[in-house]
Amino acid sequence: MPKFDKKKLLFILALFLFQKVINASDELNPKIDSLKNVIESQEGQNKISAYINLSEILYHSSLLKSIEIAKEGIEYCRQVPDVLGEIKLLNQVGLNYRILGNYQLSLENYIESLKLAEELDNENLIGEINSNIGNVYNYLGDMPKALDYYETSLVIRQRLQDSLAIAKSLNNIGNVYKVIDQNETALNYFNESLRLKLAHSDSLLAISTFKNIGSTLINLNRLNEAEKYYNTSYQLELRISDSLGIANSLIMLADLYINKEEYYKALEAVQNAKRISEKLNAAFFILRSHYLIAEINEKLGLYKNALNAFKNYQTMSDSLNNVEVRKHAIELDAVFDRYQKDKAVKELEITRQTLFRNVYFIIAILVIITATIIYIRYREKAKISKEIIEKNKELESAIEKAEKANELKSDFLAQMSHEIRTPINTILNYTSLLRIEFEDKCSPELKGSFNSIENGAKRLLRTIDLILNMSDIESGTFEVIKRDHSLNKDIIQPVLDEFRSYANSRNLELKFDHNLENDIVNVDAYTITQTLVNLVDNSVKYTMEGSITIKTELINGYKSISVSDTGIGIAPEYLPELFSKFSQEEHGYTRRYEGTGLGLALVKQYCEMNGAEINVESEKGVGTTFTIIFDGKK
Repeated sequence: MPKFDKKKLLFILALFLFQKVINASDELNPKIDSLKNVIESQEGQNKISAYINLSEILYHSSLLKSIEIAKEGIEYCRQVPDVLGEIKLLNQVGLNYRILGNYQLSLENYIESLKLAEELDNENLIGEINSNIGNVYNYLGDMPKALDYYETSLVIRQRLQDSLAIAKSLNNIGNVYKVIDQNETALNYFNESLRLKLAHSDSLLAISTFKNIGSTLINLNRLNEAEKYYNTSYQLELRISDSLGIANSLIMLADLYINKEEYYKALEAVQNAKRISEKLNAAFFILRSHYLIAEINEKLGLYKNALNAFKNYQTMSDSLNNVEVRKHAIELDAVFDRYQKDKAVKELEITRQTLFRNVYFIIAILVIITATIIYIRYREKAKISKEIIEKNKELESAIEKAEKANELKSDFLAQMSHEIRTPINTILNYTSLLRIEFEDKCSPELKGSFNSIENGAKRLLRTIDLILNMSDIESGTFEVIKRDHSLNKDIIQPVLDEFRSYANSRNLELKFDHNLENDIVNVDAYTITQTLVNLVDNSVKYTMEGSITIKTELINGYKSISVSDTGIGIAPEYLPELFSKFSQEEHGYTRRYEGTGLGLALVKQYCEMNGAEINVESEKGVGTTFTIIFDGKK
């Protein structure tokens, strides 16, 4: 008898079930029609229950239709009135907007429902909504805020002794620890969550926990174990025809297959996930699918396909607000006070969101234009070199045009720098005025907004300087002026003054250890200061807790400055690329930290211009030390 490949047979069965899920919406039509009939023909509680059930069913097949039905139900609940029904429908709208990628509207609906739940003093709903708000901040990448809401939800659910709800909160908290690379801690939370869920004798309740355990095991490089958990959740979702969950499982399986270097299986899984997500308008999963398709095609050497997929990912990412932008763009001036009985909630102010988004967009356009101009310039020079023997006059004309283009580029960069700096300086000035006027009168949450605005604006100014300086260096117009300077007085102290507030706002200790009796060095003060600014800025950005230390000392008779932190560290395999332009250890969809990838490239250039040497030592999860050694003995 012929032998059958068991894995292939299971895969064919999964495809059959997958096709069945794609067509599942047709089977739901009678139930949907029945609920619509109840909405049209009945009143009161029956009609409200129909609105809630219909919006939940449509969530698995059409997010936009689910929102439409839920909003219609909310209006009806307000007319009746029925506050409990309104809360449930507001939560459904918040969930749908989160999946669609509109996090601001998701938060607005959740906060409105939280206000109503507190008016009812319904702890079950208060715990659930806190968990839902935590999910939004999880998607935004704001893990401290997500953890705050998850832990609030857990305390309420423990007080109510609701084991299934407790399991959900433990699952969410584990997800935060997984994202911040504390995988063993995350696994403990997930296992406890799974134990509580399985105690209810219904494995369907544990689907999300199966997935989270699988992704944590991938982080721990336990791939075969991870595949078992993923397949379990996938089969459960096929069983209940949960299209959105199936899309999520397929994406996670594709990620697993990439790690196992089974690229064709990964490609088939992610293409199926994309098909389902597009049918549901699930923007979050569509975006992830584009990114994985690009990554898989690159691994397979299908670079044209990879480029097309990455363009689709980039286009969609720009339209949604990517993670990095959303973290700085969506700022709420006042967060709902969860423990007070004062129920007045001010309208969310989003002026900063629009401003930051526009500024980042302008900077992105500026970088693209600069890169295009430089590319065109080099291309023209290469063409002229080939024709120099035959057309000497054309060469001179072409050089003149190229120089004019470079002049225009410099003028353009200078003008754009002015146009961007002016509004940013205005923001900083008005922020200072508002801080002076209102800091003693406003809530702690709003006080933190002053630092957020100032730090964000200063980061934009530094980004502009990085772009302009890199352009000048590449064009050969950047000049250094070396003079004798005190490392402590002229360079280090200004940097300490600039970053002390920023470090304090992140609960980090900024220390200075001065060990040089004679700290005079012959350097260009601007470039060495900017080198130190970049290193300290990176240390603060990549350090979750602990300290940053600036140290001066003699190393083999040479004066030196070092910057040490207790941050996330750098992987050994990434160190050779550390000082390359636009290079970052994390890329694309999964990135958790902002940055242009120009800072350390400029640091290397600045050190070389000053005849200095820069070295780096790092251990993942322990910290990093950059050391600058200056030319010239003591």
